[in-house]
Amino acid sequence: MFVFLNIDCCHDFSAKALLVARLPPPKPWNSQMNIEQIVDFAQAGTAAEHYRPAPEKVLKGDPEQSVRNHYSSPCGQFSTGIWEGAVGQWTVSYTEHEYCEILQGVSVLRDADGNAKTVRAGDRFVIPAGFSGTWEVLEACRKVYVIFEAK
Repeated sequence: MFVFLNIDCCHDFSAKALLVARLPPPKPWNSQMNIEQIVDFAQAGTAAEHYRPAPEKVLKGDPEQSVRNHYSSPCGQFSTGIWEGAVGQWTVSYTEHEYCEILQGVSVLRDADGNAKTVRAGDRFVIPAGFSGTWEVLEACRKVYVIFEAK
């Protein structure tokens, strides 16, 4: 089975780049799950997918990014993994809800009105669907993301 992760809505926020993760076929919702279905980030062997925002979205620097999407739900509405970004700034427009936990680095989120929030290692927050503005990485950043996209 192939699961498509729309990076435009999650991390890249540029032209609709798609990442393809090869996952085992999902079990039906009514089947019993066992310990083997638990995804342990520390032991997941998910390969990193590298990308950059579309050039028209980049405001500063060369913000190369990577994502390791460790899990996507069978319905495609929920995904989680690790994102990393290099120094730079680009525009964002969220269609999904995203929980973030910054593991390393410093970033600044700015809304369309220019209001800013600095986030750094240890910070945990949610970006609601509908947020538009910019994401600027000041120090190489690494985060856990948990995304829900309503259909």
